[in-house]
Amino acid sequence: MIAPNKKCGDHPRQSANTLLGIDHDVLEMQDRGSRTTLNPENFDLHYMLKSLEEIFALRADVKKCSAPPGWELSPEVPPFVRLMRQAASGA
Repeated sequence: MIAPNKKCGDHPRQSANTLLGIDHDVLEMQDRGSRTTLNPENFDLHYMLKSLEEIFALRADVKKCSAPPGWELSPEVPPFVRLMRQAASGA
């Protein structure tokens, strides 16, 4: 990979490593049999993906890389997803 493109490829790799770390933490919490209280919450997936697109475009501009053209969301991508968020302690 040539140097300018290598810099552009580092961010998705770092993001993937971060997500793997989060996944590991969740699995570890399950293994410990934690008594964490989780609350269901709706999450705006389309808004988050649009924000990521803007962040990647800005970072690509700063690093003098070419950003891929805008993402087209498939109709199969739900606008909202249901997440389980940890309840605040002491609640």
